[in-house]
Amino acid sequence: MVGQNGASWVGGAAHGANRSTWTYENPGVPDTAHFALLEEVLKPNACLDGISLNTALAIRNAYNANKALAQSEQLVIRVVQADASLLTCTINQRVTITTGAQLCVTPSGFICPIGTTCFDVPPLQSLLDDVDPMFDDMLYNLIAAYMTIGDSRKVDYWYAFSGRLALSFLTDMLAGLLAGIGKSDEPMLYAESFPEAVFKAVAVAFSQVELDPTGLDKDNKAACAPWGNVPGVDTTVTISDVPVVRNLSIRIRLEDWRVCNMITEFANKFLCSRYNCSAKQYLATKSNEGDMNGDGTWNINSYAAAGGDVDQWLVLEGVRLPFFITDQPDPPAGTLTYGDTHTMSVTASSPNAIGYQWYAGPDLANLSPIQYATGPSYQAP
Repeated sequence: MVGQNGASWVGGAAHGANRSTWTYENPGVPDTAHFALLEEVLKPNACLDGISLNTALAIRNAYNANKALAQSEQLVIRVVQADASLLTCTINQRVTITTGAQLCVTPSGFICPIGTTCFDVPPLQSLLDDVDPMFDDMLYNLIAAYMTIGDSRKVDYWYAFSGRLALSFLTDMLAGLLAGIGKSDEPMLYAESFPEAVFKAVAVAFSQVELDPTGLDKDNKAACAPWGNVPGVDTTVTISDVPVVRNLSIRIRLEDWRVCNMITEFANKFLCSRYNCSAKQYLATKSNEGDMNGDGTWNINSYAAAGGDVDQWLVLEGVRLPFFITDQPDPPAGTLTYGDTHTMSVTASSPNAIGYQWYAGPDLANLSPIQYATGPSYQAP
């Protein structure tokens, strides 16, 4: 994957890409650090005394708008050729399949009793949620984060990632997912209408597509930067339990260049011309862009001044108070019996005066302040 620097978004992974060459470009800070900078501003109860109110509002508004737009995105597979014969009717039609829209099929024939029928293709968000209830929300948060950060290296990386994601959804997830939609007692592909059969046949056909990310295998494949070479689709799929005809064999064809166009069209959704990337002036980490607190020091320089310590970086950029708990209270070494006491201590550091208040209660949701327990240590009876 172009721009991928690590297997996930944790640890030292710093994803970034350069669109002009489609090569990796280091964004200067790990993704976790970038997300932490954004997250501090998004927290509703954050103390943001170090940045202006207008800065905080601009970032929050951009993030909310970007997430809403991401949730509305749909996947489009254009001009798929579907061919099938059923009784006295034939299907010989180019169809465009869009998630969240209707797919209509019109069989033809001199004596064909079947007219145009339509099927409501599930929205992309619904299909992603069916893959995993947490998957869609995590994905939309990632999209909103990258586009709000707005750093061109992050945006270009997400462009490359989203195209690969679109193909992976079709090749790895959709066919298996559709087998479970509808009749729960039939772990197989079936359809209640002809257009639904076409939709599911396309899903199965795409599951046989294998991307060549090396770009070395050029036989019967279209070059599709930055993802590699992609093949076309030409396969026959049998869909069970279709009304009237029972089993329906559908030949699905899509040229390799159209497969590339599908990937590219989905990736092209994630551009700053559609999303709000204006907060990059606060969040980017370029050598000449991104100054969260407006003090004239670029974010990348303050990150270096913090020695790569994310907590200290957030303090320097004014989105977190300079307060750190360096030593948490220790639990009892053994079991306490009635009448025993246990002393707990906490150590904190800050250039400002530190106040203390100990709390007690049956659980974290029901705590009350302990009277006079206002020092760094507390002896519990």
